[in-house]
Amino acid sequence: MKLKSLITIVALMPSFAWADASQDLLKAVKGHDIAGMKTAIAACADLNTKDANGSTPLGCAIWWPDEVALLIESKADVNLNMPLATAATWGELESVNLLLKAGANVNAKNGLGQSALWLAAFGGCQSSVLSALIAAGADVNAGDLQNMTPVFTLAANGKTPAEKVASIKSVTPYLEKAGLTLPEKLKNPKESDYSNVGDMIQVLIDAKADINVTLAKTSMTPIMWAAMNGRPDAIVALVKAKADVNGRSRTGWTALCYAANKLGCTAAAKALIENGANVNVTMDWVSLRQKNGKAALGEPELGGKDTKEGLKDVTILMLAAKEGNVELTKALIAAKANVNAICTGSVGLGDGYSAKTKQTATTIAHSFEHEDVVQVLVSAGAKAIKDID
Repeated sequence: MKLKSLITIVALMPSFAWADASQDLLKAVKGHDIAGMKTAIAACADLNTKDANGSTPLGCAIWWPDEVALLIESKADVNLNMPLATAATWGELESVNLLLKAGANVNAKNGLGQSALWLAAFGGCQSSVLSALIAAGADVNAGDLQNMTPVFTLAANGKTPAEKVASIKSVTPYLEKAGLTLPEKLKNPKESDYSNVGDMIQVLIDAKADINVTLAKTSMTPIMWAAMNGRPDAIVALVKAKADVNGRSRTGWTALCYAANKLGCTAAAKALIENGANVNVTMDWVSLRQKNGKAALGEPELGGKDTKEGLKDVTILMLAAKEGNVELTKALIAAKANVNAICTGSVGLGDGYSAKTKQTATTIAHSFEHEDVVQVLVSAGAKAIKDID
């Protein structure tokens, strides 16, 4: 063998050894093998190596605080790939505190503009994690690239403890398939391990989060998102902090309009009514469709697209009637909603034709075959179908 080739092989040998040690480190981290981690570190493993998915040892270790502590002590980069954000997303308070103490940048953002606090809100795990991040200087009003702030994120995406448990159960098989050894709380999650949305929003409110901030494209506020996503506890917390319960989005919708438009948001709608929401506001509806040959409400477009077809003066009671929501219909009637209000407009018939129409909550409920709602309305003084022009 030529001397030059021999020198090249010898020169490369340490890098081969380090590469093997780095892979051993990743394997030990994922397998929660502390002894193996120490052996790999002693063999000069790259503490900031990445696996095939781009995860660093610290990113893979966040479920095991003893691993996080060992990697920090060994001088792993606490900011590479934002392990703090990963720990915050999963609600790993002990790992969050270790990373913060080691100097992790609490306001660092990923490529989507999301901070650790933003992701903690999105993960919907622990109010204690939010508190720890805020205590370390996290900006409670820092938005992502869409200017969605943490309070928005919780209102729009925050999970109840039951939803969080279901979410964890759905992803743990994939984590295990990736070779991760999981702690008991992930293998057998309990609702008691997680905070509710209202408590987490309250932490942000206490830290002076802007609760009436709006999204530029839609002018929607956090309380509107909470209503649209059926979060009564979030609504109560926001109302208590003086959120505008009757504010309007760019399309003229209030929080109660959004809640009434989805059958699964009845509790949120009732929370709004109980906290002063106007039950007789009206809005425009930008589309209309036919059902059984009769004009009936269609689906709104949140962007507020202009159209010649649609309805004017649609009421919240009409939305409840469309959804067949007996419970909310009764709540609105009890709050003095006008059972005989009329909306007017036009409906597209195809081929460029349209027809004028006028509707009441009763005719809309009938069009959608919700006869139980029709009966509730008529019993409350609404005109019967046969008496409506």
